Amino acid sequence: MLAIVLAAASPQAAAQDSGESLEAPIKATFLYRFADFISWPAEAFPSPATPVRICIIGEDPFGVLLDRMVEEQTAAGRPLSVHRLHRIGRDSGCHVAYLSGSGYQSVADGLAASGETPVLTVTDSAAGDEARGVIHFEVIDNRVRFHVDDMQATRHGLKVSSRLLGIAVSVRRTDT
Repeated sequence: MLAIVLAAASPQAAAQDSGESLEAPIKATFLYRFADFISWPAEAFPSPATPVRICIIGEDPFGVLLDRMVEEQTAAGRPLSVHRLHRIGRDSGCHVAYLSGSGYQSVADGLAASGETPVLTVTDSAAGDEARGVIHFEVIDNRVRFHVDDMQATRHGLKVSSRLLGIAVSVRRTDT
C-alpha cells in the first residue's frame, strides 16, 4: 500500500496525453490513503461500523474524483465517506479534514476551530503557508510531497505511522 502512495506522488507515474494537471488526483489519492497510516483514539469512532469521514472544508479542488476514489475502499477496516462543509468545528465529526480556505472560513480559523479534537488536518501550500495542518502538501520539483507535524498530531490525539513519517519531506517531532 505504501508503494501505491509513493507511486501516486509522481506525475510522471501517471502521465496523461490530455495535458490535464495530475496534482488534484494525486492529492486526492494521498488524502484518503493517509487514513491507513493514522491511529485515532477509540472515542473518535462511536461504533465499530463508523466510517472514516473525509471532509473537504472550503473550496473543493477534487470534485467527484475523490468520491469515486473512495467507493468500496476502506481504511483500518472502516469504510470511507466524503463530506463537503463550509466550516469545521469541534463537532463536525471529521476524521480527515482537508482545509483549503474560503470566504466562509480561512485555513487558520479552520485549524483553530478543530481545536485538539482527533482530526487529521491536511493543508496545502496552494492555499498559502500562513497555517499548516498535521500534514501539509507542497509541490517540489513538479512532485506532490508533504510535511508532517507530529507534535500537532499528538495534540490531536493521533499517532502517525513511522512508515508515513519516513516518506515525508520533513517531520516536526514530538518532544517525547
